[in-house]
Amino acid sequence: NYHDYVAKSTGINVVNMGVSGTGYKRQEENNRAFYQRILNIPKDTDIVTIFGSGNDLSQTLGTPTDTGTDTICGCIHQTIQNLFSVIPGVRVGIVLPCPWGYYPPSNKENKMARYCDALKEIAENY
Repeated sequence: NYHDYVAKSTGINVVNMGVSGTGYKRQEENNRAFYQRILNIPKDTDIVTIFGSGNDLSQTLGTPTDTGTDTICGCIHQTIQNLFSVIPGVRVGIVLPCPWGYYPPSNKENKMARYCDALKEIAENY
């Protein structure tokens, strides 16, 4: 609940749209993936932070140039594009996942590390 700490220390109003067990791609069959839910963000939002975790690790990662919704990377792009379609030019912070289970980001060979690297590369392109 990092947003609670941010709200307390800054006094900003937080709208938490997080749903446990979802991700950039995970739960898309239930219309709950990030790229789908971001379309419902309040239009008066000033700053958006997106904090994905390891929920997507069972999905196909793809490459940072993917643009469809067949891979996690494509869904990351779609999330950002959908956000900008609702609130053009809004400030966005992409929060990298914390170490998760058997996937420490320090081990560059595991999927979590590749996922974090892809998130960084995609975010830098926006």
